[in-house]
Amino acid sequence: MRSKRSAAIRLRRRGEYAICIATVALLVVAVALLQAGLFGASAAAALVFLLLLSILSFSIHTTRRGKFLVWREILDELSLRGDERVLDVGCGRGAVLTMLAERVPHGRVVGVDMWTADQSGNGLEGAERNLVAEGVRQRCEIVTGDMRSMPFPSASFDVVVSSLAIHNVPNREGRDRAIREIARVLRPGGRVALVDLAFTASYARELKSLGLTQVERQRLGWRFWWGPAVPSTQLVLAVAQTSKPAPSPSLAQQFMETSEEANMVGHLPGRETLALDLAGHCIYLAQDGALRPYARTAEFFRRSGESAELADGHVIALFDVRTPRDVHYPVWEMHPKGDELLLLLSGCLTVEYLDAAGTPTAVLRPRSAIVVPAGIWHRLIVNEASALIAITPRHGTLHKEI
Repeated sequence: MRSKRSAAIRLRRRGEYAICIATVALLVVAVALLQAGLFGASAAAALVFLLLLSILSFSIHTTRRGKFLVWREILDELSLRGDERVLDVGCGRGAVLTMLAERVPHGRVVGVDMWTADQSGNGLEGAERNLVAEGVRQRCEIVTGDMRSMPFPSASFDVVVSSLAIHNVPNREGRDRAIREIARVLRPGGRVALVDLAFTASYARELKSLGLTQVERQRLGWRFWWGPAVPSTQLVLAVAQTSKPAPSPSLAQQFMETSEEANMVGHLPGRETLALDLAGHCIYLAQDGALRPYARTAEFFRRSGESAELADGHVIALFDVRTPRDVHYPVWEMHPKGDELLLLLSGCLTVEYLDAAGTPTAVLRPRSAIVVPAGIWHRLIVNEASALIAITPRHGTLHKEI
C-alpha cells in the first residue's frame, strides 16, 4: 500500500481508544507468572517470557499507533469526495469511525456494533464520548445492531469499512451472513474495505460470489502486526458493480425532451397556452390557484427563499437526480412555511431527517411520495439515478452544514 501524508486526519487522537482484551489478558498472565518466579528457571521459560513480551510490545504499538497509521493510508486510497454516506461495521469505541468523519465533512458516518467485550471498555457510552472529543458528533450516528442483520435499507451506503470485527462472529455461516449484509447495504459502485486478523480469504470469496469486483487482499505489514505466533492482519478491498445502466435517456430526461419537442405555444379559445421545457423551467403554484413559470437557474433557487413574489405558494420542479447536488446541496434543508411533497417517478432515494432522536430515514421508491413536514431539517441520499418531482414552499427555506 502506498504511503501518503494526509492533512485531513490527525494522527494524534483526542479520544480514548480501547486495547484488545486478549492483550490485557496476556499482560495479566505475564505479570502473574513473573511475580510467581516461573520465568528464569530454564532457557525454555526465558524464551516463553520473551515471546510474551514481544507479543505485548507489538500489540500495544498496533493498538495505540500502528492501526491509526495504516487506516490513514487506507482512507487516503479510498479518495473520498467528502459527501459520502459511510458505514463502520463493528465500530467499537470509534477509532476508525472518527477518522472517517473527518474525511466526510458534508456526509454522514454510521457505526453499528453489538458492544461485545473484545476490547477493554468497549461500549456505546465510550464511543459517544470519543465522537464528542474528536469534534465529529454532529455528522455521526451510532446504532446498536447485529452485523448479520443490519437495520439499514439496501443500497444506502457509498462506503462500508470494518476493522478487526467480523472475526468475532463465532461461525462461518454467521460471518458469511455479515459479508452478505455488507454487500446488501452497499450502493452500486460503492466500495468495501475490511481489515481483520483471520478469515479474510473467506470474506474475499464471498464478496466475489456476490458479484463484487476488484476484490483483492493485502497484508498490512508490521505496523498492524500483533507479534510472533499471531496471524498477520490483512485488508480486503472490493467494489460493488454499478446497477443496470440507467435508462438512456432517463425518465426525467424523457419528460424534458417531450416538452422540448412539443409546440412551445398552442392556442385555446380566448387564451394562450405554453408547453414548458421542464429542464429549463420551474412552475410556481400560488395560493389563489395561479400558475407562473420561472426560468430554472441557480439565481432563481438562490433568491426564491427570500422573494416576496413566492411567499404564499409552492414551487414545482422536476429533477434528474444523479448526485446529491442535483437536488439538494450536501447540507441540511428546512422549509418553515409549509410541508414539502416529494414524488418519485423512477430510481431510489432515501430521505434523512434530523431531529432530537437522531437521524431517521425513509426510502422513496418509484410511484411513491413522502411529505416532509414544515420545520423539519432533512436531506436526500441518492441510492440510484432517479427522476423526482418536488413541490416545495421555498419562501424562507433555510440551510445548515452537515
